[in-house]
Amino acid sequence: MKKFIILPIFLFLGGCQDWLTITAFEKDNQVYFESQELSEQCSDVEVFIYSLGVSQTLCSKDCVRWELAVNANSENNNPIAFPIEYGVSIPNTEIRTQAQVLTAGQYHISGNISCTGSDIGRVFGDFSLEVAPDGVIQVENTN
Repeated sequence: MKKFIILPIFLFLGGCQDWLTITAFEKDNQVYFESQELSEQCSDVEVFIYSLGVSQTLCSKDCVRWELAVNANSENNNPIAFPIEYGVSIPNTEIRTQAQVLTAGQYHISGNISCTGSDIGRVFGDFSLEVAPDGVIQVENTN
């Protein structure tokens, strides 16, 4: 009986969130992230980041590769601009996990990002990374 009560509550609460896709791409052998949906939704206002994390999928231990969140002691008053470069610090955030070198594999990115005058939206995406013998990377979005 408890399963039937918990599931509808979970679905109800989960349905209140905006879920937007964030994608990865390669430029100058670096990984960047952008959200076309969020850019369109916030086209006339500023965008703010509250948290962002990249983790390796199919991983059993120490899977987080980079994580940052708004510094609890500061106001989030520095807007960001897309694209976001992997591993680069963002004003008014604290690094929870220093960026690690991304090796070939599958990754998941998620976070909380919003624009002026709207609720905090959740972003998510999945991507794979291949590394050629000469070190050149190739990114493919898998979500």
